[in-house]
Amino acid sequence: MAFGLAAVILIPFLGTILGSGMVLGLRVESPWVQWGMNGFAAGAMVAAAMNSLLVPGMAMSRWGTGLGVLLGMGLVVLAEGLGNRQSRKLHPAAVLMLAVVLHNIPEGIAVGMAGTEGTGTMLGIALQNIPDGAVVSVPLAAMGMKKGKAFTLGILSGAVEPAAGLGAAALGQTMTGSAPVMMGFAAGAMLYVIIRELIPRMGQGTWGLGWFCAGLLGILMVN
Repeated sequence: MAFGLAAVILIPFLGTILGSGMVLGLRVESPWVQWGMNGFAAGAMVAAAMNSLLVPGMAMSRWGTGLGVLLGMGLVVLAEGLGNRQSRKLHPAAVLMLAVVLHNIPEGIAVGMAGTEGTGTMLGIALQNIPDGAVVSVPLAAMGMKKGKAFTLGILSGAVEPAAGLGAAALGQTMTGSAPVMMGFAAGAMLYVIIRELIPRMGQGTWGLGWFCAGLLGILMVN
């Protein structure tokens, strides 16, 4: 099946919109929904960080990817530290948004650099973006945000992906050298959020852990 460059770049974004819309049909007030979705989000983000970012990044440059991981974690730690100095911790919603946005940038670059020959990459990332959209919108609603606003922020978190794809398509191979650092950077920020914010919100029972496994295996199978 042939796709034009615009379709290749935009179709993954439709996955984000679809996933973000999941929040509109869920009763996020239920603790069972909160535990399950935070567990699913944590598992999906672990799989995405490993499969889409760390593994391909390290195949290009182990040192560059490792440096990126440290920079990504350091940025989020620094942001939280600055918030604490002002006597207010950086809101978990902001930390979550930052991590997912950073995660979407290298995915967009991968799609843009693959171009019209990267139909498989495009379809894989489009499917992965469905839970990615829910990763943002559902936990935000569970934190008390209105569903409409959580849905909008879920969409916005994925809007950087087509923008990055267009930039990569325009610049071609000139971005290849920095790709490992960028991939590691996004993965580091994501892993920090998983450990700091999502896993503690999974609850203490097996329900959240079961959904963690579902998210992990689901994304691994898509990729």
